[in-house]
Amino acid sequence: MEPGLDRGLAWLLTDDGNVVHHHGWTGTSLYLAPASGRYIAICTNAVYHGPLGPRLAPLCALARKTLTGT
Repeated sequence: MEPGLDRGLAWLLTDDGNVVHHHGWTGTSLYLAPASGRYIAICTNAVYHGPLGPRLAPLCALARKTLTGT
């Protein structure tokens, strides 16, 4: 699990609960911040194993940072 995150019905929740996200096995990810009306979808065909592949980890971190502001 990623530091500072909890799980809720297969979605990862940030500590403040303002952003939820889900990583698909093929490299797709959805980041949702309903309170601010901001959403990010990452669509790739990079098949990887584990919660975050090394090639996608920086992109996923940037998406989460963009929505949380941290």
